[in-house]
Amino acid sequence: MAPSHYSIEIRPDMQSHSYQGSEAIDVSIARPTRSIRLNAKGLSVTGASITIDGTAQQAAVSYDEDNEELVLRFDRPVSGDAKLELKFNGENNDKMYGFYRSSYTDNGTPQQMLTTQFEAADARAAFPCFDEPAFKATFDLTLVVDKGLEAISNMPVASRRSDGGKEVITFGTTPMMSSYLLYMGVGQFERVTEKVGNVEISVLTTPGKSAYAKLPLEYAKKAVEFYQSYFGIAYPLPKIDLIAIPDFAAGAMENWGAITFRESALLCNDSSSQATKQAVAETIAHELAHQWFGNLVTMKWWDDLWLNESFATYMSFKALDDAHPEWDVMLQYLSGTTSRAMSADQLRSTHPINVKVSAPAEIDRIFDEISYQKGGSVLHMLEDYVGADAFRRGLAEYLGKNAYSNATKEDLWLAIEHASGDANVSKIMRHWVNVPGYPVIKVKKVRGGFELRQKRFTIDGERRSRPWPIPLVFETEDGTSRVLMDSKKLVIKTQSDWIKLNAGQAGLYRASYDEATLERLGKLVEAGRLGGADAWGIENDLFAMARCGLIEVRTYLNFVASHCNDPDYPLSESTIGHLSWLAALLRGNPLESEVDAVIEKLAAPILAELGWSKRPGERDVDTLLRGQVISALGEAGDPQVIDMADDIFRNSFTQGMVDANLRSAIYKIVAMNGDGQVFDSFVSRYKAESDPEERLKLLSALGHFRDPALVDKALEITLTEAVRLQDSTIIPSVVGGNEAAIRGLMLWTESHWQEFMARYPSGTHLLEDFVDSMGMAYGRDTLAELKAFFSKPENRRDDIEVAVKHLLERVAANTRVIERNGQAETTQKSKSKNAH
Repeated sequence: MAPSHYSIEIRPDMQSHSYQGSEAIDVSIARPTRSIRLNAKGLSVTGASITIDGTAQQAAVSYDEDNEELVLRFDRPVSGDAKLELKFNGENNDKMYGFYRSSYTDNGTPQQMLTTQFEAADARAAFPCFDEPAFKATFDLTLVVDKGLEAISNMPVASRRSDGGKEVITFGTTPMMSSYLLYMGVGQFERVTEKVGNVEISVLTTPGKSAYAKLPLEYAKKAVEFYQSYFGIAYPLPKIDLIAIPDFAAGAMENWGAITFRESALLCNDSSSQATKQAVAETIAHELAHQWFGNLVTMKWWDDLWLNESFATYMSFKALDDAHPEWDVMLQYLSGTTSRAMSADQLRSTHPINVKVSAPAEIDRIFDEISYQKGGSVLHMLEDYVGADAFRRGLAEYLGKNAYSNATKEDLWLAIEHASGDANVSKIMRHWVNVPGYPVIKVKKVRGGFELRQKRFTIDGERRSRPWPIPLVFETEDGTSRVLMDSKKLVIKTQSDWIKLNAGQAGLYRASYDEATLERLGKLVEAGRLGGADAWGIENDLFAMARCGLIEVRTYLNFVASHCNDPDYPLSESTIGHLSWLAALLRGNPLESEVDAVIEKLAAPILAELGWSKRPGERDVDTLLRGQVISALGEAGDPQVIDMADDIFRNSFTQGMVDANLRSAIYKIVAMNGDGQVFDSFVSRYKAESDPEERLKLLSALGHFRDPALVDKALEITLTEAVRLQDSTIIPSVVGGNEAAIRGLMLWTESHWQEFMARYPSGTHLLEDFVDSMGMAYGRDTLAELKAFFSKPENRRDDIEVAVKHLLERVAANTRVIERNGQAETTQKSKSKNAH
């Protein structure tokens, strides 16, 4: 059975937070049956019938709640082309899924709007439907709303008429699309609009925020122009709305022609920080890439979610690089995407890019770094292997053949194989998509060359595995060479006394060099002989060895202290970031002072060169780096940096706001050394602030205080109405990086766990953030406590099962790092009142 068309009418009641709905669904029934199953969740169906050849038959209605299905039973068998008609009632919840309500204030007056979030399986929470991606259909939608309110959907308004105190607004028919892409919005909006060709592009905000819409609109225009040119396929709808939603669980959602965003993920202006501008531009580009990958061509089932998310992840960076080459985003891709992918995929509880999915809760588990960042990184490697032109032609062929339909991973790589003429594409992709993890290549200098051996790299060491087919790119004194390494062992014959694997860092694998080769590479890094990406790769791989306990932390510290002085981007960003992570983990460890000393040695010269203020014509990556080195030095206890940050903050009360690019660092340092008066000033500023970016920075600052009483106070603020539900995981996540407070965070989380489970339903992806926030914990007793807590049936839920496994692995790995590096006592303590 398959639907082909929906005609839906929804009548929301803004006062009662409920709505009435009716729909007619055109279906084709292949074989005679007395029952039809649709998806429905939390709806009350008040009537159902089916009409075939002009004859109507009423249906008896029942619910299969375990499978979220509505069951219609008929007295006589039905088959052939039919029309299902249903009437139903629903509620506009405040949990940010289905057809829900969002609140805001306009000049101090409380207001509300209605919006939808259907991916992955919550269209069924708004109207009965066949809620699977393969069931594509066209949609006609009518919204009957109070006069004075605007209604938004995927298509432009086709007609509008008055009906008493209501407006009856009907939208144009959508293209064939999956149910999770339908959008319904009702409220008051401000709109900024321009055109790209015949496509009208708008950014919509709640009243009073359209000043933050103009720059995002420019980002959107450039991305649409790039994708139309790159894919050779015009955007197929007449309009694109980008809608800022005050309450939104995800970062953004790619509803076709009506994309929704958190306000902080969409809204910015010329005064925003460089980091926020880039994050907004990336999110916009990601969601716009989905208009082709995901909407025009959709995966047949959720096991191929990566076909949507991996491509949107990778293509967004290509779009940004085209529009803003000065941002150096492909270098940032290494630390922002590839590094995150490898960190997640080194866990033994990881999953393949392609993963079997059979239930909605299982779908929620795979919206993670593997589907997004690892998938995108594998695509980066594939493009590097086949060449940019063949990759582009293959994507165009894939999109053209499967437009307005569904496709699988095999369709994709066969198209790229056809375009490239390389018969190894399917073999390579089949392994990388279906096998979890990634390899590390052990490098050993031998007579006449280098011996390479591959194993699987995991957070608890190297493991034997079937060999990956690795598109190996390496550099020696002789130049750059390529070979497909599809065996466990390979010998590279060369007279060069050094070799750098993964030249250019397009590959998703690590390299572990013998001591002599690593030292030679260190000298090359020190002399600036290797490119920025390759220097980054050497440091990143070495840190991973230390993080996983394969080498001592001191070995990593000695290498970066000796060879990574005066580093260029991205080596500078990576080294400072890794040192800061070690500093947070090793507080109280004998190595603490050594880590802080290396931070001072590397970061102080960078700050001296960059200064505290942005210079005319400086690189955008230097603007980003300045805040990072200030933060690292402040955390390491540099007295001059701490005093300067305090002066800047105090002067901001009388001389205006802190430089947007420094606020996160300044706020963090001030908070770390602040008292109750400073805490209260942050709270006051947060409550009064309307800028989405600034609100998040002020909220994050509350998690950096070290006074146990203030940590407790910050955590309790999380649960008040002052903090939106979507933002309520921010303070715990920040507190989780504070070694002195992590024990108190654990106990606070455990004491509120049942409340959290009720507050954050499956599909919002927020409950797992509380699990992740404890990822810096360590200690054998702590690990045992966490295992015991999450093994209790009342504390378990399907959508966080993977997050809990990840947490336990990370805590075990942290414990190994602590124990290997000279600290016998590995039980975290806390003075927090939560530690009772």
